[in-house]
Amino acid sequence: MTTFIALLFAVPMGYPLSRFRFPGRIFAEAVVDLPVVFPPLVVGLTLFVFFSQTAVGRWIQDDLGLGFVYQPKGIVLCQFFAAASFAIRSAKTAFDDVDRRYENVALTLGCTLWGSFRQVSLPLARNGIIAGGILTWARAFGLFWPLMIFVGSFRGRTEVLSTTIFLEQSVGNLEVALAIALLLILVALIAVTAIHLVGGFALVKL
Repeated sequence: MTTFIALLFAVPMGYPLSRFRFPGRIFAEAVVDLPVVFPPLVVGLTLFVFFSQTAVGRWIQDDLGLGFVYQPKGIVLCQFFAAASFAIRSAKTAFDDVDRRYENVALTLGCTLWGSFRQVSLPLARNGIIAGGILTWARAFGLFWPLMIFVGSFRGRTEVLSTTIFLEQSVGNLEVALAIALLLILVALIAVTAIHLVGGFALVKL
C-alpha cells in the first residue's frame, strides 16, 4: 500500500520537476530530497508530535476518526513519509533520461501534451519508475525507528518484521531475531537485484 501511494505521487511530481522550470522549483526539489537526508527517526517523531500535540492533528484523529498513532494505518503513513522521496526522485531521474526530441516529434505529429506524455514519455520512463517503486518498497520494508515511535510494535497489531527483530532480541530469542534479520537481508538483496534488472540507473543516480 505504501509503494502504491508513493507511485501515485511519483509520476505527477517527478515529471514537472524534470520538464518544467517554475518559481520555487529548487525548494520543491529540496523538500522531496529532505527525507533522504535527515535521520528516519525524525519522521516518526514529527508525525507523533503532530498528531498527538497539535490542534490540527488531534482534530484529524478525534473528530475525523482517522487514528494513526499506535494504529495499523499509521504504518502506511509513516512508511510513506520516510520512503516516498525515493519513488519521486527515481521518477524524475527516469524522465530526465527521456530525450525531449521524442516528445517534440510527437507534438509535431499532432499529439497533445497529454498524448505526448502518455504515449512517449511514460513508456520510455517506465523501467526507472518501476525501479523507484522497488526501492521505495525495500526502504519501507526495513523501516524501524520511525515506526517504533509513531505506531509502536504491538503483537498482532502494529508489529512488522523489523520491529519483530527488536522484540525477539529484547526477550532473548536471538535465534528468531537472527532468522528474521537474515530474511530481511535476503529480501534486500532480491530488491536491489530487481532494481538493476529493470533500471539500475535509478539506484545509481540517487
